[in-house]
Amino acid sequence: MVLAGEIEELRAQVEAAERARKIAEGELHEASDRVSELSASQSSFSAQKRKLENDIQAMHVSRSFLLAFTVG
Repeated sequence: MVLAGEIEELRAQVEAAERARKIAEGELHEASDRVSELSASQSSFSAQKRKLENDIQAMHVSRSFLLAFTVG
């Protein structure tokens, strides 16, 4: 029958769509995990950058203080 063939074709298409959906969900989950990892890394790098900037500022102050006493 033609109708049975069409039904079977539709079932195959539904199954293929379901497999594609599951693959897409897996990829979305992996991408979401990666975004979380990168966000955590970015936060850590920002904190390290702020610390280094503060350390550099402190070194500039110390340098200025030392120069003031050695020159003056």
